[in-house]
Amino acid sequence: KKITKIALKYPSVDAQGKNAYLSGVVYLHYGAKDINEIIVASHYTTSTSKEVPSHKGTEAMEAFLCMRNENIMVVASDYLGYGESEKYVHPYLNEDLAARNQIDLLKQAKKYIATHNISLETTAKGLKTYSTGYSQGGAVAMAVHKAFDANNSLAQKYGFKQSFCGDCPYDPMATFNFYLTKGSVEMPFVLPLVLAGMQATYPDLFKGINMNDYFSDKLRAIDIINMVKSKKYSSLDI
Repeated sequence: KKITKIALKYPSVDAQGKNAYLSGVVYLHYGAKDINEIIVASHYTTSTSKEVPSHKGTEAMEAFLCMRNENIMVVASDYLGYGESEKYVHPYLNEDLAARNQIDLLKQAKKYIATHNISLETTAKGLKTYSTGYSQGGAVAMAVHKAFDANNSLAQKYGFKQSFCGDCPYDPMATFNFYLTKGSVEMPFVLPLVLAGMQATYPDLFKGINMNDYFSDKLRAIDIINMVKSKKYSSLDI
């Protein structure tokens, strides 16, 4: 089966609620004419645009989700700070914003298929929408679920059903406390991502704070905060 991958630039908002353009992808079966199932796929933690959905090949997880139904559409945002919106600092763990960005992509995808003679079944005929994700994407998937729960008309419009996710930082404080108790982290680049993301989301609270004060001499020596902000290094590189 052949999969069509469409990269879209779409309007959404940044961490301060201002208008911003983001990028994401839509996966469809080649030649699809009718859609009766939608998956909003949220990707795992990345540190470069090379790793996000619009830059990866169709071997990505999101494309594999397409294989279960010939009438399926999968949408996956790059998130703010990657792809088309790389000029922004990625607001890591601001899951409500990531959910808004995902849903705005879903709305743009709906407009896109309408202009390409692909019909979207109504909920009365059985349209079903699911939210999926793993790691950071799992937390975003649950935020997407929360957004649908908070907007009944949106949930009915897209026939939202349920979420599938795992290994996620659903609760940031519980996540931090776990790592503090454990005394180590598997992915050191996540800590500067958190700090940079919080600074981007709450600039007034972090005004005048030196991010390097939060790191050990070893991490300061490699300037890890700027490694992450530069977006030149993959998570594996770091």
